[in-house]
Amino acid sequence: MFGRELTQAEVEAMQSSKPMVTLVDRKGHIRGYADEDEIHVRGNRKPHRAMQIFVWSPDKQEIIIKLNRSGECKNMWGAIGTHVYYAEDYIAAAVRELNTKLGLGLSMRAAQGRLRFVFQQDACLGTKMEHIRFYTFVLNSGEVVKSKEPLMSLPFDDIKYSAHEINLVMAPVFRLLISRFTRNFTGGPAWRNIL
Repeated sequence: MFGRELTQAEVEAMQSSKPMVTLVDRKGHIRGYADEDEIHVRGNRKPHRAMQIFVWSPDKQEIIIKLNRSGECKNMWGAIGTHVYYAEDYIAAAVRELNTKLGLGLSMRAAQGRLRFVFQQDACLGTKMEHIRFYTFVLNSGEVVKSKEPLMSLPFDDIKYSAHEINLVMAPVFRLLISRFTRNFTGGPAWRNIL
């Protein structure tokens, strides 16, 4: 069942009930599922799958980030991201998140050509036991983002050259991912291959 694109009805049903999140072992292999409310319990965090996306606007040379409205990182800025639910793989979760958070209305096929895998961050205390796959997604020229949630654009040069000086309250996981991204991919022309 993995890799199957969820229907809108299935997404709405998962959002109205308590979604089941994919649990993993230390190497990222599936070991079961748990209610989304159970995975971040302090002192008993469960390793699970999550994904995050740098959404890149080539028109403005900016990265789009969102304000978290709930959870431990409430009122902190971060990448577009989500947990990977039952019957999803990372790409299906990414498409679901791009559609629900940015209103892009993408099919799985349309999104796959535009999502680029960048790196994987293994589950650890710094990620709140999330086994994260990190992607970039490039908006088409003139493509409009329609979000009900607060969004902000960061000039790419701010991230590329001085991420530690960005004066925003950022989610710790997002700061960790930005640090790794800038350390590994923004020296020289390498970053252009993933945008």
